Amino acid sequence: MSDFIPAILVPPGVSDQRDRDFIEALSQTLATFRPSALVVQDALTAPAALLAIMVVEAALLDFISPDMREDLMRAMIDAAPEIHAMRGTVAGVKKALETIGVSARWTQWWQEEPKAYHDTHKVVLFINDTVINGHAPLDLPNQKAAARIIAAAKRHSQDIAIQYGVRGEATLRLGAASRRGRTVRIMAPQLGDAAYSISTFAGTGAYALRSIRINAKAA
Repeated sequence: MSDFIPAILVPPGVSDQRDRDFIEALSQTLATFRPSALVVQDALTAPAALLAIMVVEAALLDFISPDMREDLMRAMIDAAPEIHAMRGTVAGVKKALETIGVSARWTQWWQEEPKAYHDTHKVVLFINDTVINGHAPLDLPNQKAAARIIAAAKRHSQDIAIQYGVRGEATLRLGAASRRGRTVRIMAPQLGDAAYSISTFAGTGAYALRSIRINAKAA
């Protein structure tokens, strides 16, 4: 490769001292720049400082709650393409919930006997580990985090009644297990006023349940 043309031979209109100083300063700045820093390929191993911008790039702002556990946030970013591809379906909502370790028992309106109001759903969410740092599984912040994901992933026309529980096996004694009630409402037009009841006991397992309803959104 030929050598650079000596600066003294370059006309001032092309390269004056000010231009050369600017280029020198820019060269020093870019000398430490790594283009690979702009290419994020693996959400599970990326530096924690990049997670906030990765959430934006993955279009997950509506899914992520403040103070969500870092490992769950990474899992959701990693699964973002699949979540968005399935968005608006029951399978898509369940997939999004699975990324934060929440399982769902989902009953659609046509599975009821007799059939319930059109596009209404009953869901029991089982949160066996914390989602939000510093909270027990059934604490309200964890419930809100799960509800936020459902609201972001579901179809707008769906009206969803949710109960929360923790799966567990225990030897039941009379009066040892009880149903706990706390209701959170996300205000929006409601389709129907049907009341649902879900058993809190199954064999030797006990469920501690709380309820929430996510209503259909106006078109």
